[in-house]
Amino acid sequence: MALVFSVPGKAFLAGEYLALDGGLTLLSMTEPRFELRVSEGHGEATGIPEGSPASKFMTRHQDFFSNLKLEFQDPHQGAGGWGASTAQYLSVFALYSWKQASNLEAEAELDTKVLLDEYRKDAWNGQGRAPSGADMIGQLKGGFTFFEKNAGMITQKAWPFENYDGFLMKTRVKVATHEHLKNLTETDFSALAPLMEKIKEAWATSNADLFGESITAYGKALAKQGKVAESTLDILHNLFWLNGVRGAKGCGAMGADVIFVLIEKNVRRFFEIWAQEHEFEIVNVREASTRGLELKVESPVPLKGSELPGASL
Repeated sequence: MALVFSVPGKAFLAGEYLALDGGLTLLSMTEPRFELRVSEGHGEATGIPEGSPASKFMTRHQDFFSNLKLEFQDPHQGAGGWGASTAQYLSVFALYSWKQASNLEAEAELDTKVLLDEYRKDAWNGQGRAPSGADMIGQLKGGFTFFEKNAGMITQKAWPFENYDGFLMKTRVKVATHEHLKNLTETDFSALAPLMEKIKEAWATSNADLFGESITAYGKALAKQGKVAESTLDILHNLFWLNGVRGAKGCGAMGADVIFVLIEKNVRRFFEIWAQEHEFEIVNVREASTRGLELKVESPVPLKGSELPGASL
């Protein structure tokens, strides 16, 4: 018997840095999906780097994981910005949390507070700012997720802009989020909150003009605080010369790894050609939107010998 945990890729459409203070965020979950395959073994873990948050969690619960073999598959092949590290953590946490379940196909609802508390233990050494874990909540829930830790609010929404498409552009620049946060000294990002409220309002009212303006304004506010990479600023400058671009900003740490672009549907093909010519990998957030964490049994026939700890299938 083998279990496969499937987790979507993630991107902060808006709310990065504000999330560090427990503020409102908007996250997009897309295909392709990460997978963690779990079978009987002797504590092997391929694809999960030693010293990563997931590795530290497994070390803290060594008795449980010592009887398992874990194989993590990254469809992005190590490219940053899509949430591989949080996908690893979410998967091993879910496996451990569901170990008492009588049937792992009927997954229990994970306690998000416990998830975030445990993640903080393994992802932060006390230097700089602790990661928010907001992106991991998005990967748990799927689709388009509004998350606000301070208010205890998690809401899933559908893409609301009928005549517009949103694209994620991979920049080929990688910023290690944990290293960036380690050196982050600012403690107050509350000035970003009013812009996030406008983004939330625009989404709720399907107001694409307000959404594009507010997304762009959020990115510019980050740039004024020195939280946007120069490489991203250069790309954004070129993007806003394109016909039909209604909003754009960098996503995540320093906005470096991924850029979000809101574009009119009637010029979509023109944008796709431009991206191809400039060798940008792009993902349509509406078309690639996908579910959150899922678990499947790869084989209904149990392996010989002892079963997985806590599983009775």
